[in-house]
Amino acid sequence: MTLTAQMVKIAQIVELGGAAAVVAGVILSVHHYAIGVCFVAGIAALATGYKLRQS
Repeated sequence: MTLTAQMVKIAQIVELGGAAAVVAGVILSVHHYAIGVCFVAGIAALATGYKLRQS
């Protein structure tokens, strides 16, 4: 599958959002539920963005 420039841009934004969620999780680490949600969401977004860029 050939990616368009728009798809690559979307994948990069999703990846950056994932990284930001992980950082937010670290900042919110005093709240156990918040860090869990941020880490899971961040890792999912990072993986999604990476897979989109690789396809």
